[in-house]
Amino acid sequence: MPELAFFLPLSSQGISAERYLLPASYKNELFDPAVKLEPAGTVRAAKGELLQLETNKYAYDFQIQEAITVVRLMTAPLCPLEWLFSKTTLQAWQANDADIAFTQLRVAAYVLGKIAHQSSVAPLKTLSSHPHHAVRWAAIQNLGRLNRSEALVKIREATNDPHPHVRRAAQKTLDQIEKKTTGR
Repeated sequence: MPELAFFLPLSSQGISAERYLLPASYKNELFDPAVKLEPAGTVRAAKGELLQLETNKYAYDFQIQEAITVVRLMTAPLCPLEWLFSKTTLQAWQANDADIAFTQLRVAAYVLGKIAHQSSVAPLKTLSSHPHHAVRWAAIQNLGRLNRSEALVKIREATNDPHPHVRRAAQKTLDQIEKKTTGR
């Protein structure tokens, strides 16, 4: 979970979850499918008992057999990504934007690219400087649908992006462009 949370069960059966330790190599903002969880026991809270989730150290898998009433107190997302792990292998397999606004901006960049109107160039150039790496890269990709020369400038700039995923994607894109133009 990319936020801090407290759960307060109001149903008689309470609530329980399997807890898994996040490894020292875990960095929320850099998704890495090599990250693997370690089992760290079970946590429980009886009716009326507060369960504090230490989301900076652990991932949780709640064992809910039937509908229960729980008061859930959570902060806004403190981390940019929400990671998903396989229940069988405990390996990371996907990361999603923790803040829906980032997802909406990525979708907006995609829609602007699909509209393919020159009035979309300025908003996409603005989004290419967004603080969230996935929004930046989505804007750059979709700028390429509208203005190749502007997109190439942004791709070249992105090879020095602060986020390694954007740097890697930009370099890979430049390599592919070079391969197509030289025939190698």
